[in-house]
Amino acid sequence: NAETYHSVQQAARTDALTGLLNHGAMQVRVREEIARAAREEQPLCCVLIDLDDFKRVNDELGHPAGDALLRRVADALRAEVRPYDQVARYGGDEFVLVLPGAEEQTARAVAERVRTRVQAGAPRTADGPLGDCSIGVSAWLPGMSADELLAAADRALLLAKRTGKGRVAVANPDAEEELARLQSADAS
Repeated sequence: NAETYHSVQQAARTDALTGLLNHGAMQVRVREEIARAAREEQPLCCVLIDLDDFKRVNDELGHPAGDALLRRVADALRAEVRPYDQVARYGGDEFVLVLPGAEEQTARAVAERVRTRVQAGAPRTADGPLGDCSIGVSAWLPGMSADELLAAADRALLLAKRTGKGRVAVANPDAEEELARLQSADAS
């Protein structure tokens, strides 16, 4: 019974395709890491990764190729983080890294390594590689909630996508200003 209970608990927290934490388990871990960062007055960063043009992988190479790419990305993420960092599949073709004790520049370096590794393992077509990624990085500030930390990473990710894809953007006032300029230009 104990083994069955443990197996069921593990399955409830794990993404079946990649073996990473799933969305719900990641939400819990982010909140736990924020509580720890606040208690110990330590830095914490969040990295949000989105595969660029992932739909084309499924459309042009088939869903098995898309699944294989998601598993390769999961392996690449595991290879680039420390044993106590958290890696999760956020949903679809999005992934999250939670980096306790990491300053912003460390998180950005991890994000750049991840981007390089994902790009190197991307499937290729006649038009070039499929499966590059855009990445947003956010640093936790005291008083910031889990939702705010993830939203900041998401805004940085949006900036990375809007400025050419296949890049890393860090959430900060300059990034918000640039994103506002881009959105304003789109509106006019």
